[in-house]
Amino acid sequence: MPSPMSHADVLSSVDALVVGGGFAGVAAARRLGNGGVQVLLVDAKPYFEYTPAALRSMVHPPAIDSSTVIHENRLPNVRFVHGCVVDVQHGHVVIAPQPDDGRHGKCLNVNFKVCIWAGGTHYVPPIRPSPSNSYCSRSARRHELFASLEKMHRAEKS
Repeated sequence: MPSPMSHADVLSSVDALVVGGGFAGVAAARRLGNGGVQVLLVDAKPYFEYTPAALRSMVHPPAIDSSTVIHENRLPNVRFVHGCVVDVQHGHVVIAPQPDDGRHGKCLNVNFKVCIWAGGTHYVPPIRPSPSNSYCSRSARRHELFASLEKMHRAEKS
């Protein structure tokens, strides 16, 4: 089987690759980008979610709009790619696209000087999106939180 890297578009090199758009990844990307470093942020979700607010969003689903921010809107000095890292080699990474990013299944091969890996949490659904919905839009996330709330209400009645 050929390497994913052989089926990838090569982007121009970046100084810093940040994998993960949570608290640590966004903080690192923002600091570097504001300092003039060429940064690429990669995340499986197109938005940052203030995780503690997930509980509030369960009881009031519209609250998700105030507890999430689209990455591209929040980080003006950082390039964002909505995808997942599928291969890492010295100075290179391959990023698989998410269904809604417009790349039509084509992976990206990114050359980098420094990589900051800031991905992954140990939260479980509904605090974190379920595995089947981990690349979701904000509207899909709102629906998932509302479904969790309805499930809890049904459990209370039984």
